[in-house]
Amino acid sequence: MTDVASPLKELDELEDLENRDARYGWTMVAVVSLAAIMAGLNMSTLTTALPVVVRYFDAGPAAASWTVLSPALISTALLLFCGRISDQYGRRAVFIAAMGLYAITALASGFSPSIEVLIVLRILQSAATAMLLANSAAIIGAAMPPRLLGSAMGLYLAAWSGAELVGPTVGGLIATTVGWRWIFWFNVPIGIICVVAAALLLRRGEKTVRRPRSLDIVGNVLFIGTVSGLVAGLSEANGRGWGDPLVLGAFAIFVVCFPLFVWYERRIDDPLLDLSVFRDKVFSLANISSVANVSSVAAVVVALALYFQAMSGMSAFHAGLAALPLAGGTLVGSLLVGLVLRRWWADSVAVWAAVVSTVGLIALTFSIADHQPPAVLMAASFVAGLGGGAFLPANITVILTGVPASRMGTINAIRMTAQNIAYLLGSAVGLVVLTAPLSPALRTDLFAGMPIGHDGPAGDEVVTAYVVGFSMMIAVALIGVLLAVATSRARRAAWSSTALVRYQKEGR
Repeated sequence: MTDVASPLKELDELEDLENRDARYGWTMVAVVSLAAIMAGLNMSTLTTALPVVVRYFDAGPAAASWTVLSPALISTALLLFCGRISDQYGRRAVFIAAMGLYAITALASGFSPSIEVLIVLRILQSAATAMLLANSAAIIGAAMPPRLLGSAMGLYLAAWSGAELVGPTVGGLIATTVGWRWIFWFNVPIGIICVVAAALLLRRGEKTVRRPRSLDIVGNVLFIGTVSGLVAGLSEANGRGWGDPLVLGAFAIFVVCFPLFVWYERRIDDPLLDLSVFRDKVFSLANISSVANVSSVAAVVVALALYFQAMSGMSAFHAGLAALPLAGGTLVGSLLVGLVLRRWWADSVAVWAAVVSTVGLIALTFSIADHQPPAVLMAASFVAGLGGGAFLPANITVILTGVPASRMGTINAIRMTAQNIAYLLGSAVGLVVLTAPLSPALRTDLFAGMPIGHDGPAGDEVVTAYVVGFSMMIAVALIGVLLAVATSRARRAAWSSTALVRYQKEGR
């Protein structure tokens, strides 16, 4: 009896250990998702409340622009550095520091005496955002059993999507009722809860990198210059024009810093970005596929909001609401993908999710060409968002599965940097492609929300321009589908090779 009972007891103990790991993992998902909600609200609530803040401080256009631009710029530029310090000093310490910095800067932002002080505090908050973004998926990836990783990532991304979805409405409501300062102050208790929860619940563990590592100051400066130049140029191009000196200067910084960064990182022993990671076929293909998927739909919300105002005569408020189904579909897709990932491999789910997103874009394009009512366009955009919302958790699971703990933060930071740049690139270039065929006067009317209507040559010109622009988005989305298929095949090939090596080593 002993010979039989002993293995059964060991199996029971292993099952109990996995269940306890799963409970801890879901606890971490809850803590990290709460932090994601706070960060998502912080980045989106000011969009509708910005005019109130600008009027209060009597700020100029440049100050208003940097109040909104700084979070995307700074958080993206610092992602890789924050991923590195997370690997070196521990995810627990970096997460607690991020939430503490969030709470402090949120409190101080509400007391800002000038727009300049508010911008500085927003920059500091952006550093906290980078620490959170580089760390959160890594915390979940390290805490969750592999079989539940996709579900956990879906919930985490749903928290982000939900916060960004309701953020503008929450911001407008707070600004018009209790005042704009509470847009920042309501984040303070959430930040404190996250700090306390992380301090009590997040396992201390050990540093994931045992030997001291150089912070690679030169590499960081060059990388920040590379990303800042690209992000600033893309963010300002539509508003200022691609030939504006500031935009050209930003792109010049990118052109100078990027090759210097690659050259320098190849020469040093302990680089900020180990370029050898891109030799991993699965990693490279999965990230490029993500870039294509994200950039293909990045401009859809703004494009539809402009279309509904110009062609359907909606107000800015109602047009904004009509453009929300894409974000709503993203939220639903992120929530539902966990159920799908329990039955299907993550790489297969990523392929089909990319297909669904592409089908949504195709339906949207045909609906615009046929002058369909707004409800049809909203349904098509929901499908595109549904596919995109399911794609990201599956794709993240593919990227992070099997990554050693010592590189989890850096690998996740690379993924997030690529994703953020893809969104900005898709938003900027997408709007340019959509409006390039229009005459200057008609382009001005479209961006101003002036009524154009479907009747007459002006309406036909807008519809034609949108069909051409969305067709190019479809082409990018189809490239994303092909890359997702290539990722899946590369992953299966890697598994087969690993199994063959193991088989040969065991001498079977």
